[in-house]
Amino acid sequence: MRKLVIIFILFLVANAAYLHRVPGLLGDEGSEGENVYQLLQSENITIIGERSYIGPLIDYVRVPFIAVFGYTPLALRMLMLTASIAIFFLAKAVLIKLFDEDVGMIALVIFLFSPIFLLQQRLGWAITLNIFFFWLLIYALMSTWKYKWLLSGLIAGIALSNDIIFLPTLVATSICLFVGYVLSGNIREKTILLITSSWLVIVGFVAGFGTQAAVLLLFTEDQGSRAEVIAGFSSRLAEYLPSLPLYISGSSYVARYTGTEFSPFAISTISLILCVLACIGLFHKKRMYILLFLIGLGIHSYLLLYMVDRFTLRYFASLSMIIWLLSGIGFGVIVKRFAPQKIVQFAPICIAIFLMFWTAYTTLIPFLRTGGSLQEFSLGNRNDKASAFVDIRPLASCVRGKGIVYATSQDIYDRLLYLSRSDDQIQVVDGEHKAQAQFIIRYKKPDQQFMSDAKSICPDVPFFTVLSAI
Repeated sequence: MRKLVIIFILFLVANAAYLHRVPGLLGDEGSEGENVYQLLQSENITIIGERSYIGPLIDYVRVPFIAVFGYTPLALRMLMLTASIAIFFLAKAVLIKLFDEDVGMIALVIFLFSPIFLLQQRLGWAITLNIFFFWLLIYALMSTWKYKWLLSGLIAGIALSNDIIFLPTLVATSICLFVGYVLSGNIREKTILLITSSWLVIVGFVAGFGTQAAVLLLFTEDQGSRAEVIAGFSSRLAEYLPSLPLYISGSSYVARYTGTEFSPFAISTISLILCVLACIGLFHKKRMYILLFLIGLGIHSYLLLYMVDRFTLRYFASLSMIIWLLSGIGFGVIVKRFAPQKIVQFAPICIAIFLMFWTAYTTLIPFLRTGGSLQEFSLGNRNDKASAFVDIRPLASCVRGKGIVYATSQDIYDRLLYLSRSDDQIQVVDGEHKAQAQFIIRYKKPDQQFMSDAKSICPDVPFFTVLSAI
């Protein structure tokens, strides 16, 4: 119990540290946070969320956090911190039940303290909850609750309603749990039980997803061309494996904060170690569960690449975390077999501290020193910009009380609009009202991101230039 308390405290510190400012407020966070403002201003019940494929339930859940913290990054991220705390206990219960306590605790720590988890799970947007719903669904299905089938269907429906990108996770989880459940005992008896319980799952699923399914069918304007997405599937499939080391090593997740990628040697070495450890996990006596996880990852990857139109880090976060989890099982097998019991007991704490310091060294400290970066980084088949994560507080302080501003970038506009809901001294307009603006905001060039700009009304603000529109 003492070990668990220490690990939980470390976990809480790692996830709560600088939550209000690392990273800077994202444009997507601001856009989703604006939904809460619109929801509170509306006199009707809202059934359409940020997009037709993102449900409004999360906006309702955000309301009490907004009430306490105002329209700030912390208000959006406190919900994710709460979900992460729930993940801690859900994953612990599942892993110890599937494996044993020693291996399960090591796997838990490597999963929870992986750089992907620590860097991704603090972001206050809907897709961050996918890994929470994954563990909640598994926990419910493994329980002995009387109405677990109804509850499992409801969880699956709500998860899919929250963000349609949960579909690959849901399909992979359902198939693997079905196979594992049937093979775990009397096949005939288990099959009959599943068939007789399926109506409860369907009822729960419809209750959770029915309204959102109607929205998806009726409001298709923002869903893009399905034919074009499908046409690009083969190219995404071919580019997937070469890109995967950038994700599972954590390189791209770190670069999104700092603009600096790991060296090719580090990316290859970390990825190889993780894959080797995951394979070693097959030597665990419960290897069937490892195989089910691996099969699930394959199904998830295939469906995900079929659904998405481009590579972006949030799509691959859950998959990367599970690979770290599997490597943790493999490392647990090694430690338990070859190390003294005293080392086995202290290993989870040591691993947690090591991964915390690694993430702090590679990401937190550089971000606190610079406030982010405008540099590009690789996603494998394309480059992305770290500009989405830069600290916007100096810019907000600069434009506060100076007049109406117009942002040339949508993500800058979304951030300032969200902040303006708690600060009426920040005035921002969209493109339709650009003529009203007194100042124009744009990003600096990457090689000038920290340089003073004499043309700007805020010359020493990094990343942004604020020019007079008059």
